[in-house]
Amino acid sequence: MDLIRTFALLATLSVTTLAACQITPRDELVPSCLHNPNVVSWNRPIRMNTVGLTDPSFRRRGLPFRRRANLIAVRDTGSRPTSTGTMEVWASFRNCTNETVELDVRAHFFSIELFPIEQSSEWRQLYLAANSVGSFKELSTDRDRVAHYYIEVREAR
Repeated sequence: MDLIRTFALLATLSVTTLAACQITPRDELVPSCLHNPNVVSWNRPIRMNTVGLTDPSFRRRGLPFRRRANLIAVRDTGSRPTSTGTMEVWASFRNCTNETVELDVRAHFFSIELFPIEQSSEWRQLYLAANSVGSFKELSTDRDRVAHYYIEVREAR
């Protein structure tokens, strides 16, 4: 009887664990200052068509891991074709602090096979006043082969 209860418990835990591992679509990103698991962080693998916060200093220190708030939050990101056939990408950010934040932002463009199509764009500085919102835009130069993008963000240097 104990063996049956053990198997039932393991089955319940497995189903619960699998349900917790579902990935939320990009459209459901929350522009919150709380930790957002859908935004690529400095210690996670790169996912295409996302924003990567590559600098660990964007996390407030001294708080328990689950309760840490981000210094900046990604409000939205996306892409669209232009009239000339290139790709335009953008990301908007929210400063979650009471101080001005300076960011360096650049874009990478990839083919449908995830092969880099062109050089990364130059780092551009983005200044966010306290508790404000700002945005970044970039255009690819290739007309036909660009299918994916990755926007990289770090603290300004």
